[in-house]
Amino acid sequence: MTEVASSHMQEPLERTTPLAWELLFALVSTLLLSLGFLGYVYLASVVASHNLVEAQAIGRMQEVLVVYARTLLVKGLLPQLAIALLLWVPLDRLLSSRLISSRAPGGLSKLILIVGIFVCAAVGNAIVVPTLLLVEHPGMPAVKFTGTWNVVRTFLEMTSAVAAAALLPRLLHRRYARRAIRADA
Repeated sequence: MTEVASSHMQEPLERTTPLAWELLFALVSTLLLSLGFLGYVYLASVVASHNLVEAQAIGRMQEVLVVYARTLLVKGLLPQLAIALLLWVPLDRLLSSRLISSRAPGGLSKLILIVGIFVCAAVGNAIVVPTLLLVEHPGMPAVKFTGTWNVVRTFLEMTSAVAAAALLPRLLHRRYARRAIRADA
C-alpha cells in the first residue's frame, strides 16, 4: 500500500519535464520582478509629483525616473535574476540528490531553498554591479554610488527583490502541488 501511495504522490509533479518547469519559473519570476519594480517606480513618481509645484519640475523628475527604471531594470535586476536562476538550477539538482531527507520528500526544505536562492541572487549581484551597473552603456548611464551604506542598501534591495521573485513561483508551486496530491489521494 505504501509503494502505491508513494508512486501515486509523485505522478502530478512528473507530468512535465523539469526544464519546462524551470522555464516557467523563470518567466513568472521575470514578470514578478519587472512588474513589481515598475510599480514601485510608478508609486515613487506619484508621491514625488504631489510634492512638486511646477509642471516643468514634475516633467524633469519623471524623465529621471524613466532613466532610473530602465537603467536599473535592464542593467541590474534582470541580469541579476538571470544569473541567480542559472546558478540555482544546477545547485538545486545537486542539493536535491544529496540532501533529500525524510522530512522533505521529493525536494529541498524551505530553508535550504530560501538560503540557496538568496545566495545565488547575492552572487548575481556581485557579478552585475561591477560589470554592468557601474559601466556606461549607450542610452543608459553608469550608476554612481554615494557611499558605503548606499552600496550596502542597494545590494540588499536588489538581492531581496531578485530572491523574492525567484522564490515565489517555486513556493507557490510546492504548496499547490502538495494540495493536488492530497486531493487525489
